Amino acid sequence: MHPERLGGTDLGMGEVDVSGIPPRRLAELSRYGVDGEASLLKRHGESRRLATLLATAVYLTSRAVDDALDPLEVLIATKLLARAERETAKEKLKTLPRVERAGIRLATAFRVLFDTTAEQVDTDTGEISPPKAETLEAMWAGIEQVVPRHELAAAIAALFELTPPPGGPRPLRGPDATDEE
Repeated sequence: MHPERLGGTDLGMGEVDVSGIPPRRLAELSRYGVDGEASLLKRHGESRRLATLLATAVYLTSRAVDDALDPLEVLIATKLLARAERETAKEKLKTLPRVERAGIRLATAFRVLFDTTAEQVDTDTGEISPPKAETLEAMWAGIEQVVPRHELAAAIAALFELTPPPGGPRPLRGPDATDEE
């Protein structure tokens, strides 16, 4: 409803203090005014009619305000959440190169670890060869040929810094994401 369409008519509803009326009585009167018929309202005395109309106007005014605020609340929440999700996604994208570099270093080190500590099977002959590294020192020597130990430690620290812990809180995700990751 647009108050300017009333031609400047001021009904004075904002000036009426209804705080002295019990809320339950106010609700009953407003329910009667909203649901009732005009012919039934005519049967009552003037004070009852005015009380019913006042309660109905108060109810409809508060309902109109609530109805106007609901979409505003949704709009604000949606915009704020969307902005926060975009900022989170941007921050996450900034970390991807570091995570990628750390992951490559760790994968390279683990490939050496598996290649040097596991038995090797020749697929043509079926012959099983013993592990290439028989001691811990030999294994580390093989790893340090491809990834120095300090770079490996830095890669592990970077992954702990940039990724959530296993079973920890999950990052914000878009509506098309699935739980099967």
